[in-house]
Amino acid sequence: MLKKSLLLFSAACASASAESVSVYFGNGCFFDQQHTMVTRFEKLLLKRSGSDVTSVSAYAGGDSSSSDLCYHNEGEVEDYGKLGHAEVVELFIPDDKSLKDAAKVFFEDFTQLAPGQWTRQDVFDLGPEYRALVGIPGGVSGPYYSAIVEANSEVHNLNLKEGQGGDDDTIDTGVVWVMDSLKFPAYQAEVCLQFSDDNPAFSEPYSEKYHSLRDALFEEGTLRNTTCPTNYIC
Repeated sequence: MLKKSLLLFSAACASASAESVSVYFGNGCFFDQQHTMVTRFEKLLLKRSGSDVTSVSAYAGGDSSSSDLCYHNEGEVEDYGKLGHAEVVELFIPDDKSLKDAAKVFFEDFTQLAPGQWTRQDVFDLGPEYRALVGIPGGVSGPYYSAIVEANSEVHNLNLKEGQGGDDDTIDTGVVWVMDSLKFPAYQAEVCLQFSDDNPAFSEPYSEKYHSLRDALFEEGTLRNTTCPTNYIC
């Protein structure tokens, strides 16, 4: 568990700077979160494209370890939800300023219910699997927490709380769990769940160029096949 999160990202690490750090964000279904981080952060702000993109759908925040975590499947094999994990997107950040920028993109994705009350846009997916969380090395006690706090204060000023693993859903509460990604690392989701369209109730189908990132990152080695059985989506 104390190993560097997602060793499967070794190719992405090689292409990133030596100072790059792995972080993750989750808030509802990871299909929308991945598209947001690719288009509004990596491409727009970091000017990354093609196989340089590092945003990968993953599972994180649970208090159990496994070589692979899996989406809901008939045999309930390593089911991420039953093991206390949530859907997240993991990516590599080059510096503190970029982490703050990424966090601002994340916080901007919340919807206001009433003055001072915020929730996620994905209101159809309920339960701890869709809770809001941020994963950074060291969590609230680490060197990157100040960037998260600054970003939060400049957007909606949500309620940041230290995550303990397997935490509750956060819908309608304005809570964001802050996880120590060294204790609660992310695990890549199945390849077939990468760069997929979101719920049609929220958005139009994404572009073919966006979908093609799945093959680009697989060929680069950023994505790998998992040992998971066929799931209810793929």
